[in-house]
Amino acid sequence: MRLFFALDIDPAIRERITAYVDGLRRIPGIRFMPAESYHVTLKFLGEVRDLDRVQRAVATVHSHFFDLTFRDAGFFPNPRAPRVFWTGIHADERLPALASALEEALAQVGFPREERPFRPHLTLARSGSGSPSPRRDERPVAGFRALVDAVEKNPAPQFGTMAASEFFLYESKLSPSGAQYSKLARYPLA
Repeated sequence: MRLFFALDIDPAIRERITAYVDGLRRIPGIRFMPAESYHVTLKFLGEVRDLDRVQRAVATVHSHFFDLTFRDAGFFPNPRAPRVFWTGIHADERLPALASALEEALAQVGFPREERPFRPHLTLARSGSGSPSPRRDERPVAGFRALVDAVEKNPAPQFGTMAASEFFLYESKLSPSGAQYSKLARYPLA
């Protein structure tokens, strides 16, 4: 199973983000993410055989609830070479502390630590494979240049603030129509 931990997004915020993205869909060649796939990834595990081991490790993770604000828009790795279009997620130290606690608990049972620093964001669109660095056979997507121009011409978006009171273990099943996500476990925040 392909597994990851994530926070869900409040439906009202999801609707505002969807409306914003719908205004950009006229730009051809962009692979926008479906609204039902929006989530805040805390830790991606990849293929996992032993679900019990994961759940036992994460049972030791404790965190308090916190607020998340969704605002701004940008590109990874940068606007000059855009590969991922995102909206920012702003929170106090409890969000990175939760991600770090998950990272530590899962490292204790053999999962590799993430090499990049935790940068909370919500992916709205991807170019090519969507990885920060293009594969050798990938060409730049012309539509992404138009997307950068459209985003930079408008005021920074503001989508709202929500309380994060729980996170989830998700299974991701890949299919030709895109990834399908299923919640496997819920972890409340104090």
